Amino acid sequence: MGLLSRTHKEAAEPVAGGADDFFVDTVLGIGVLVDGRPTMRIVPDNMPGTGNRYYKLNVLVKLENTEPYQAEFTEPIAEPWWIELVKDPAKPFAVRVAKTDRQKVRIAFDVDPKNVSVSRGSAADILASGLPARAIIVENEELQPPKLSKLGYPIYRFLLTVMLDGKDPYRVNVGNGVPPSALPFLFPGSNVPAKVDPDSSNGVVIDWDQATAEAAAKA
Repeated sequence: MGLLSRTHKEAAEPVAGGADDFFVDTVLGIGVLVDGRPTMRIVPDNMPGTGNRYYKLNVLVKLENTEPYQAEFTEPIAEPWWIELVKDPAKPFAVRVAKTDRQKVRIAFDVDPKNVSVSRGSAADILASGLPARAIIVENEELQPPKLSKLGYPIYRFLLTVMLDGKDPYRVNVGNGVPPSALPFLFPGSNVPAKVDPDSSNGVVIDWDQATAEAAAKA
């Protein structure tokens, strides 16, 4: 993979990440390192991150509802973070991608990749063809500033413990629209039916209609 090829000589790599306004209009995604090498360029004294070396990276990027693609870019990385990346190059990390140009990518050092949803299908697709599962609500909160789903429902962030046949229970952070009928289920420990994207275990959608039907049957 070339991760340790530190002897490569390059005088002045262009920084593909963009200018200071790069983060104005971006989306979060998940990245996995395909290849990376240090350049000869160092962050100058008059810039944030003084002394950090620039690395030229080839990263496999996955965004919400898109197929994975490769992007090449150059950005400065602190040595401790780079050492961790080399130690486990298959470990995913969060990235920010410019909406107007998917090749403009930066590593989102401040974002936990577990909090980034990159499910392939829409909520409706997953509900229609996803794998049946149970989900325990650990945490929930409405997004701030408020956002609405395609159906016009407020979107909440959920921390779920997901139980899927044939797989150990696992936790995932997802955003789901919440219709008015779902409000009685929004409490820690609530056990609700869900569907899981067959292509990504992190793509989880709570089946509110089924939850309402189950509650009615019990009543």
